[in-house]
Amino acid sequence: MEKICRIIKVLEEKKVKIRMFYLIEEADIWWNTVKDRLIGSEFTWSKFLDELKAKFCPITVQRYKKTEFTELRMTGSMTIMHYASKFTQVCSTEEDEERRFEEGLVFYIHTQLVGQPIHIYQELYKRAVEVERVNQKKLAPAPPHSQPTGLVEPCEKC
Repeated sequence: MEKICRIIKVLEEKKVKIRMFYLIEEADIWWNTVKDRLIGSEFTWSKFLDELKAKFCPITVQRYKKTEFTELRMTGSMTIMHYASKFTQVCSTEEDEERRFEEGLVFYIHTQLVGQPIHIYQELYKRAVEVERVNQKKLAPAPPHSQPTGLVEPCEKC
């Protein structure tokens, strides 16, 4: 929703109204009971998110998610795709994505990417997948080569 509002340049005061339309079930019921108290000239999307988090995401859950996010690391058995999947489940903001994703990569991938001017998560993900692919190719057993045995098989004419 944030991306859509940013792309079509929705004014800040209209963001809340548009987003309220998409609330469902318990969140919609909650909003209908508190909107008269909350809406005013100083009501912003940021204030709405604070209220929403206070109601549906208690501070203990927020702390747990933050810890889960900061401690997520790619383990030896994970592929980049699996790590990225877990990463996107716990990532809190776009600003956090690129830096944390890179820090959680296994060492051999991280060392290949560190220092590169990559500031977009999706680009970092694509490059990490490529490093993983090249590394797997390097570790794959070489195909058997036909080695000359010194014996020559006779042809039909011999």
